[in-house]
Amino acid sequence: MERHNEAAEAYDQALQIEPDDHWALHQAALEHGFAGNSTRASELFEAALRHDQDGCHQTLVDYGDHLRRQGRIGDAVKLYRKAVAAVPTDPEWKQTLREAERELLAAPN
Repeated sequence: MERHNEAAEAYDQALQIEPDDHWALHQAALEHGFAGNSTRASELFEAALRHDQDGCHQTLVDYGDHLRRQGRIGDAVKLYRKAVAAVPTDPEWKQTLREAERELLAAPN
């Protein structure tokens, strides 16, 4: 956990130089999420999606994973569906989507 905090701080410093860099935002979001800073991670994932000029579908999957860990399975499924629609040949993303959909169906209302 401590290493994730250090990495998150390093990405935050990089973002001071390049605040709109998609990949830095994405990586900072991952590290903040793993460090337990869920709100900051979500903000960074949202920013990464806004600044994604190349269609990085991995951001959708990673943000979905983050939301899923937060118990936001419905929101995660939406992101997984977008990723699978964009890259329908990726078997890992399809499997992740199927598992999340099953989890969503089993969730209490």
